[in-house]
Amino acid sequence: MSRIRVVQLVAGLAIGERNGGAEMFALRLAGALDPTRFDVSVCALWRYGGLSERFWAGELRERGILVYYGGPHRNMLKTDAIVGLTGVYPYVRAIQPDILNSHTEFADLVALALRRMTATGVLVRTGHNVLEWPFALHWKRNTELLYPLLCDVEVGVSRAVVELLDERPLARLLGKRGGYIPNAIHPPLIDARRSGRTAQQMREVLGVAPDAPLFGTVGRLSDQKGLPHLFAAMAQVRERLPTAQLVVAGNGERAEAYATLLREQRQDNYITLLGPRTDAIDIVAALDLFVSSSLWEGLPTVILEAMYVGTPVVATDVAGSRDLVRDGETGRLAPAANPTALAEAMVAHYSDRVVAMRMVAAARAQLEEWTIERVAAQYSALYEGLTRKD
Repeated sequence: MSRIRVVQLVAGLAIGERNGGAEMFALRLAGALDPTRFDVSVCALWRYGGLSERFWAGELRERGILVYYGGPHRNMLKTDAIVGLTGVYPYVRAIQPDILNSHTEFADLVALALRRMTATGVLVRTGHNVLEWPFALHWKRNTELLYPLLCDVEVGVSRAVVELLDERPLARLLGKRGGYIPNAIHPPLIDARRSGRTAQQMREVLGVAPDAPLFGTVGRLSDQKGLPHLFAAMAQVRERLPTAQLVVAGNGERAEAYATLLREQRQDNYITLLGPRTDAIDIVAALDLFVSSSLWEGLPTVILEAMYVGTPVVATDVAGSRDLVRDGETGRLAPAANPTALAEAMVAHYSDRVVAMRMVAAARAQLEEWTIERVAAQYSALYEGLTRKD
């Protein structure tokens, strides 16, 4: 019996620089599918050329997964879209996938075009966020019509995403319902990415005093992550914990603006933008507290990673994050875009270490639902069901 040909289509492999959790999930899924049953490739619309891209491309090559790139990313929206489509087209045409699974907005749109231009069998779209096209609402309206019509299956990574898929008028009219398969982490891969450095050694690497309260976050520096609210919260945290430090690992379109903001507010002496890091998981493990200040989310895997390595978590009370953080049980939640409430939660969680560690234990106990092995099994059943010949 021949293997099912699967292409995971993503914007890029620059995780934590220009790409985020959706792309990371697609790469993890590609590596977790059984190679005796699936012939998996990854197509990235754009090549960015950074450290993170090289790291993740290497991870895929070690697993025998081929990676194809559409073309260089130049920050020119229309040109980049054409470059991505025309660049990956010959690869997808040659592969003739049984399943084309797209992740994130631009990859989703390119997938629709590829479906018409190639011999793709089935188009699966994975919805990773409750708010798509946040700064291009006309695209949001257009895709609400296109996706129910042209996608064979749509999957949401959280219950909230699935509800939004099902609420679309055309989806209701056509009787199309979204499937629920959550985001996931791969514990062995997380362990393999650990350097073996202790928390104290990581503090030395970061230039943080041994006894300073250390808060941190990891992710793209984008409006979605609500970082200005976290910066404002840190100013209030410092009133209670004068030596507290915040480190932010990642890069993105707002990196320069945030660096300027911190200088202007004279916060750059206790808030450090670390840029893209290949040791992000070591940084998370060294924190006294991981903080997610997002304004909206899908199902943030970085929170799952923090839980796995035993770091207490404070997050904003938004869809996706609240699926993972049960307030007062596995972490603390604070209202989004509310620096005062976020600061209160951060100080409270840091100050009661016994309670925080009890929540860490409860968080780790729930992680089985979000392991890549379990999620890959669900996608495997989905792919096989969609390609089965009766």
